[in-house]
Amino acid sequence: MSHAEISEGTPAVSPRRIAEASFATNAADLMSIQLKRPTLSGPSSTGSGHVSPTSSQELHRLIEAVPPYVHGDDVCSVDAARSKLSRAWRDVKLRAWSNPEEANRLDRRGRTCLHAACARKPPLDVVKVLIQACDNDDAADNHGRTPLAIAIAQSASIWVVMMLLASNTAASRLSDRNNKFPLHLACCYASNFKPDDSIKLVKALLETWPGASQQENIGGRTPLHMAIEAGAPVPIIEMLVQECPATIVM
Repeated sequence: MSHAEISEGTPAVSPRRIAEASFATNAADLMSIQLKRPTLSGPSSTGSGHVSPTSSQELHRLIEAVPPYVHGDDVCSVDAARSKLSRAWRDVKLRAWSNPEEANRLDRRGRTCLHAACARKPPLDVVKVLIQACDNDDAADNHGRTPLAIAIAQSASIWVVMMLLASNTAASRLSDRNNKFPLHLACCYASNFKPDDSIKLVKALLETWPGASQQENIGGRTPLHMAIEAGAPVPIIEMLVQECPATIVM
């Protein structure tokens, strides 16, 4: 099934409730995105999100140049790598501020700069700038994935994932080409997050759209199936069973 939006009578829980319930200490950042997207300096955005391949791709280039996060025992090497990583993200942030129209341009995978950044474990401040610059932060790439879906699948910071959800709760109702919704992904990749963070994420997604618990992916699996297969924390299993007990026998 292709990328699709599921509409139900159940109203979406407001981003304010999500932020205050699970991440009160950073609610100001989340709400500043949800309530108002300030005008950025620099040229105005084209608004279409679809531009000629000859348009400037400098922001995409800078994102692609961001090195991977480094772990290791050599403190000097790790510190040097992290310093390089910090400088690379700083360059992305400055470019997005000065040329916000580039954030909407698509790469060869059909991704905006927000998509591309979310695949690289971006810092919260960079994501905040890109959300402000992007005209459509629930746009789908060539695989039907939104920035929220990519961030979850790539185990981005829980703060980043929550900001993406708070900025656009409609993204929780969008599936990819395999008919996986963000809740499927949160359950599938639960072990990649800290246990408390994975629980908070699943809780937030269920509060935003409870109906996600009933959705089957292209292989007939519900979020509960995927959570069990992934060895997700017990509280996640309990939440899914409570929300939709019928999925136990599906």
